[in-house]
Amino acid sequence: MKVLIKRTFILSCFIILCVPFIHQITYAETDKQRIYDEAGILTNEEILNLEAISKSYSEKRQTDFVILTTQNSQSAQQYMANFYDKHQLGYEQKNGNAVILTVNMRNREVYLAGFYQAETYLTNERLDKIRNRITKDLSDSNYANAFEMFIKEADYYFDYEPNINPDNLFYKTWFQFILAIIIALVIVGAMLFQSKSKLTTTSSTYKDMSRSKVLRQKDKFVRRVVTKRYSPLPKAKGPRGGGGGMTGGGHSHSGSSGRF
Repeated sequence: MKVLIKRTFILSCFIILCVPFIHQITYAETDKQRIYDEAGILTNEEILNLEAISKSYSEKRQTDFVILTTQNSQSAQQYMANFYDKHQLGYEQKNGNAVILTVNMRNREVYLAGFYQAETYLTNERLDKIRNRITKDLSDSNYANAFEMFIKEADYYFDYEPNINPDNLFYKTWFQFILAIIIALVIVGAMLFQSKSKLTTTSSTYKDMSRSKVLRQKDKFVRRVVTKRYSPLPKAKGPRGGGGGMTGGGHSHSGSSGRF
C-alpha cells in the first residue's frame, strides 16, 4: 500500500511539473503571429486587439491577414517580399494565401500585397482603393485604426468576383432596396391607370375640319443671344498606385504602393 501511495505521489508531481510545458506547446501550435510591429508604433493592447481581429478574418477567408511595420532602408515592397519568403507566410501552409500591409516608417511608405487566393480577389485596383481609404489615418498617426480598416476592407472584397465592381451603386443593398420600391410603385401605378375608364372623345371629335383653317401667319425676329462657355482640356491621369510583382522566391502577388 505504501509503495502504491509513493508511486501515485511521484506521478502527480511529474504531471504538475509538465503542465506548463504542455501549455506552451499547445499555445505555439494553435496561436500564430500575424502582427509584426518592428517599428514599435503600436501599444501592446493594440497589438493584442489586432491579432484577435486578424485571426478571426484569417480563419473566415482561409487567408492570413498580416501587418508589417519597419524602419528598414529597403522599400516597403522589397522588405515585404523578403519577409514573405523568409517567414513562409500563408494560411496553414508555407508561402500560401496571404494579404499583407507593410508600413515603412523610415520613408513613410505603405505597400499592400495579395498572394495566391488574395491575389485573385484583391487585384491592383482594389488594393489601390483600400490604400486610399487608410492613408488619412496613417498620415494622422492613427495606425491601429488604419490596420483594422485594412483587414475589414480587404475582407469585404472577398465576397465579390474579381470582374465585379462592388463599389458600383447597383451592388449596394440600400440602392437595390430603393430601386425595388420604385419598380413596385411604377407597376402599381400602371395597374391603376389601366383600371380607369378610357375617354372616347378627343379635341377633334366636335371640330369641323372643312370650316377650320389658319387665317394668317406671321414670323417676327426679336433677338439673337450667343453664349460662350470655356471648356478646359481634360487633365492627364497620374500614375496608378497598383503594381504587384514577384518575390525572390518566385511567388507572384498583386500590389499597391504609396506614401502617407
